[in-house]
Order: sequence, then structure tokens, then C-alpha cells
Amino acid sequence: VARGILSESELEKSLDGQRKMFPFGIKESGIDALRFTLCTHNIKQHFISFDTTDCVTNRNFFNKIFQATKYANGLAETLRVVVKDVKSLEGLELSEMDRWLLSRLGNMVKTIRHAMDNYNFHIATAALRTFFYDELCNVFVETSKVARLKKNQESIVNCQVLHACISEGVEYLEVFAPFLVSELKPCLPSLLDFNPEQFIDLEVEKRIQNLLEICENIREMKSECRITRKIPSEIQILIKSPTDEEFLQNHIENIKALTFTDDLKLTTSSEDFEREDFIGLS
Repeated sequence: VARGILSESELEKSLDGQRKMFPFGIKESGIDALRFTLCTHNIKQHFISFDTTDCVTNRNFFNKIFQATKYANGLAETLRVVVKDVKSLEGLELSEMDRWLLSRLGNMVKTIRHAMDNYNFHIATAALRTFFYDELCNVFVETSKVARLKKNQESIVNCQVLHACISEGVEYLEVFAPFLVSELKPCLPSLLDFNPEQFIDLEVEKRIQNLLEICENIREMKSECRITRKIPSEIQILIKSPTDEEFLQNHIENIKALTFTDDLKLTTSSEDFEREDFIGLS
């Protein structure tokens, strides 16, 4: 640089500005994180504001996927599922959470295909982050820990669905993070004739979205009351319709897992709430 087009004063000014912007240097993130971060920007705009902290965030995002794959393989080992034997999901009795994740995977694939066809890489990367981070890792992995304890056919199917979704998801991640995917692929199954879009079920997505909103409200309530995971907690939910009661009854263990609650009770009587002081959810 010193022998380039900058004068000594300009070089010193540039170096001084660099020291002020990055007083501790730039953290290592890796080429995959850099590539993914660049693709999160809308290249059709005239200006792109690049932030090196986004690279660190995406490196952590990739680590999340790596840990999810590691967890899935540990789950397969516990349940004695041979990962490479998972070739198809046809004929499996899927739970509602299984159908939800497969539906979300189908929507992700649909979004990415359309985005890539139109060179909207920022939409494709956003779809990958939403699926892997918000839906697979933060929801499905947590609920799979409930199924894991049962050690029955439902647990095995749950494990197969988890592997299938990670495997299909990293196929679409490969163009953005080839080095990460090359490390993950040997640990994942290769599905034959698997079309995630055929699993899209908007009705299931709507029901599970309602469930997740309930869980979010419970977590917010616990946060406001400073009820941490270490403090034993009991949640009671007032049910106003038989349909809601049946739905929530089927997902009690999932709600407990997603809200870190020790005990959860459903009641159809408002008198239970009148006898004691409860914190209500608006």
C-alpha cells in the first residue's frame, strides 16, 4: 500500500481511521461466514453497508447448524437409528411437530428456488436463517428432546425427520457455505426422490404457530416476573373451547420444553383463577 497511489499523509489518515474503527482488530470468521454475509445484502441496491460483526453472527449461526447435526447423530445413536439407511419418509406415521417442520422445510425450499432464479440472494439467506435457527434449532430440536425420552417408534420417526430436514437444508446452504457443508454431508443421509414442497400444510403451520405464540407469551411473563430456569414454576392455562383443550393436551410436554416450565395444567374453570392470585396473559 505504501508504494501505491496513496501519499504518506493519506496512508497515515487511512490507518488512523482503521485503528479507530477496529481498535481490537477484526475477528476471524472464515470464508463461509464472509460469503454468506455478503449474500445477505440486496445486491440490487446502490449501496451496501457491510458490518464485520455480521460475519461473527453468521459464524455462530453455522456453529448452531453444526451442533444441531451433532445432536441429531447423538440422538440416532441413542435410538439405534442407522443414519445412512434413511432414504425416504414415505409411509412413516408423522407427528404434528414432524409435519410442521417438513412443511416449513417445503416453504423454505420454495422461497429459495424462487429467490435464486431472480438473483435475490438476500431472500434465500434469510429463508435459511429462519428455518435453521428459528424453526429447526430453537423449536424442533427442543421438542425432539421430549420424544427422545419415550424411546419408541415416534422417537425413531422424529429422529429420521430431523436428519432428513438437516440433510435437505444443507443442500441449499452449500452454495453459500461449501466448506461447512462438506464437513456435514458425510454425517447425513442422502434421500431419494424427496420433494419437501409436497409436505407443505398451511393448516398445520397455523396450529403450531398458535402454539408457539402461547409459548412466547409464557416466556415473556416469566421474564417480566424474573422467573429463571432454576426457579421451579407451574403454569395454568384457562381453556375456553374443547378444540383448544384437545390440541394443547397433545402438546403439554412440548410447551413445557419450549418454556422451561416444570409443571403445566389446563383448566376449563375460571374459578381456579379466582381462588388464587395468578398472572394473566393479555
